[in-house]
Amino acid sequence: MTTLTVQVDETLLQKTQALAKAKEASLDEIVLDLLKTAVDQNDPLNQADSPEERGRRWDEMMEQFGKYDTGGPFTRDELNER
Repeated sequence: MTTLTVQVDETLLQKTQALAKAKEASLDEIVLDLLKTAVDQNDPLNQADSPEERGRRWDEMMEQFGKYDTGGPFTRDELNER
């Protein structure tokens, strides 16, 4: 593991320490859990999801591109023109 140094407001640090104490966890464990949660929530193809869920999320993401007109379909020759 790598060491991470951050500057934290004193009030936030005290609240986080209280949370760690309430959960009987270390401050490191709380911060690591929060970082993992943030990454998992923002990963469009979260590996923890089932294959069906990943497929559904992929389809949702690809639907966003349907509103753009690319002018296609193109022939092979048109695609390879320079």
